[in-house]
Amino acid sequence: MIQGRPLLSAACAVGALLLGALLLYEGSRPGTRVPLAGGIAHVDKAMHFSAHLLLTSMLLWAGLLWPRGRAASRLRLAAVGAFALDCAFGAGAELVQYAWGQRFGRQAEWGDALANLAGTAVATLVFLMVVRWALRAYINRRRAGSKP
Repeated sequence: MIQGRPLLSAACAVGALLLGALLLYEGSRPGTRVPLAGGIAHVDKAMHFSAHLLLTSMLLWAGLLWPRGRAASRLRLAAVGAFALDCAFGAGAELVQYAWGQRFGRQAEWGDALANLAGTAVATLVFLMVVRWALRAYINRRRAGSKP
């Protein structure tokens, strides 16, 4: 039975892939009004940003918690891989809206694509800053040559 880090990594990866599939699926369905949006301008951009922030965060943690390889290699691979994969999901969602969503009054927008990219970039940068901050004491000890 899978336990510990491998289980968390797998859970994050599966959750991220399900969320990505849901985003692609939603792009091909009729658009709905958000009841709480009222008259708030650009609420759809905030939703795009938030969805991709969450998706990238899940991919980042899945990569970092993966039990194989050195931590530095996992961190680089997680950051680059999550960023690239979520950019592909974001572009894919807009292409799905362009190809199939128009039947239901949906349309692809550059603003949505930029909101997707912004969510991805913010999640990646915050993740890297948090990991660097969390590992600072460990890195300083290694540089000083002392053992933990």
